[in-house]
Amino acid sequence: MPELVVTALLAPSRLSLKLLRAFMWSLVFSVALVAAAVYGCIAFTHVLCRPRRGCCGRRRSACPACLSDPSLGEHGFLTLQSSGLRLHYVSAGQGNGPLMLFLHGFPENWFSWRYQLREFQSRFHVVAVDLRGYGPSDAPRDVDCYTIDLLLVDIKDVILGLGYSKCILVAHDWGALLAWHFSIYYPSLVERMVVVSGAPMSVYQ
Repeated sequence: MPELVVTALLAPSRLSLKLLRAFMWSLVFSVALVAAAVYGCIAFTHVLCRPRRGCCGRRRSACPACLSDPSLGEHGFLTLQSSGLRLHYVSAGQGNGPLMLFLHGFPENWFSWRYQLREFQSRFHVVAVDLRGYGPSDAPRDVDCYTIDLLLVDIKDVILGLGYSKCILVAHDWGALLAWHFSIYYPSLVERMVVVSGAPMSVYQ
């Protein structure tokens, strides 16, 4: 008998909670549908009005001024010994100090390391490279030119091309995945490694 009384007393609260949950979920889905419809119409309008450009933004006539900030370092190009490709990089700091090499993620470039370039240039020779296919670096058209093996050779050529036999490798995201592979296949070239947002390869096996 007491259980029936408790159940009867709690019934209105349980019903109101179920109704509230149903209302909240319906509100979430309604907002999502409205947002999808609005942005879908905007994208469709862009495609109709500018079929050649599609949904892409307007092409810049010049690079943003922040990419030419001299306080971040000097811009240069390095021709890789193995592939002959030219990779763009920005370097700063102690030219004869330990090499700290930065590998960006996707879809980024060297500029994502701007704060680290400023922070560590007093103690290291800091270099942030644009991987092949990014920024001003060469971008082969064939998708087979972007295998991990080839990208690892690129990193090796950058280290050796800068006149070093090892480096402190700092990497993020896609660059972190390359860094893990690189530390396995070229351990003698890695003195230390700092990885951001990138799990070791054993996690994916």
